[in-house]
Amino acid sequence: MLALQPDLVVRSWGGPWDAAQVYGRFGVPVLQIDGAPSFDGARAMLLSAADTLGHPERGAIIARDLDLRLARLAAAPAPADANVLYLTAGGAVAGRGTMMDALIQAAGGRNLRDAESWEVLPLETLVQTPPALIALGFFDHGRTAMNAWTPGRHPALRRALAEAHTVSLSPAAISCEAWFAIDAAEAIAAALRAP
Repeated sequence: MLALQPDLVVRSWGGPWDAAQVYGRFGVPVLQIDGAPSFDGARAMLLSAADTLGHPERGAIIARDLDLRLARLAAAPAPADANVLYLTAGGAVAGRGTMMDALIQAAGGRNLRDAESWEVLPLETLVQTPPALIALGFFDHGRTAMNAWTPGRHPALRRALAEAHTVSLSPAAISCEAWFAIDAAEAIAAALRAP
């Protein structure tokens, strides 16, 4: 990295945990982009990154757009049945303290998983007590086809999903915990309110 003589190192994860100190010894600043478990945190990270990159006005425009979209979602009438479960093809479900929980709430939904963080969903729970909406993540990319052992390929789960109200979330909107997760929140809101 130092051989490239960068003006700035932009990183999110990987490499040395103390990258700022390591590169700082050589006079190279580091912009650490962390995931955010909320839209407030994502907004703050966006503004900080835009400022560090020398484009605070661009960051302000994106933040303003995020605020408007969140306000639009908050002003929409609440759906009658708003239980939502986020499920990945690998069987992971998101709980409190995650960006996925924040975007379900922004959409006007109620996260069916009320425990903290992430866990692998017991298949029986989904089959026995299906939510109003299942938000699917990463079901439509090649990894599920390659891994025969993933819960997303289980016949009971496939049957449950065929009978459930689902929305597939774009990997581009949910791959990182950032401001652009608003796209997924809007997709969930639309699916919750669809007839």
